[in-house]
Amino acid sequence: MKSLFVILAFVTLFPIVVISANYDIYYSKKGVTNIERFDYALNKLNSGFKNAGLNSYKTNSKLSKHSIFVGLASSIHNPSLEINTSKVDQLIQSESFLLFRANSNQPLYVLAKDESGLLYAINKLIAEKLYLETIVDVFE
Repeated sequence: MKSLFVILAFVTLFPIVVISANYDIYYSKKGVTNIERFDYALNKLNSGFKNAGLNSYKTNSKLSKHSIFVGLASSIHNPSLEINTSKVDQLIQSESFLLFRANSNQPLYVLAKDESGLLYAINKLIAEKLYLETIVDVFE
């Protein structure tokens, strides 16, 4: 009984975040200058998702409501991505980021001005479980 208490206390105090829904993570390295930081942020996101597919975004990639698009603001100006670019154009300060999903049938966009902002965005996305929200509109 004592060991059960220790296990329960450990799990309660140190939860392991594993997102169980099936998501596909798409990313674009367009505009990336710090590859190591970008890859670190991307791997941090991917490690939080169980069974996530990690895919390099191509113009003909079909994003669904279970897709997460990750990239810098400079990568979003693509006609095949369905996002209001006026929101993205607001990303002008270093480390600024945008988490955006218009409705439950749209992909989730994780965008940032630079690689550090992308890491902050991913931390917020996971910590606040924003991937579960049907509408997401966070600008920092």
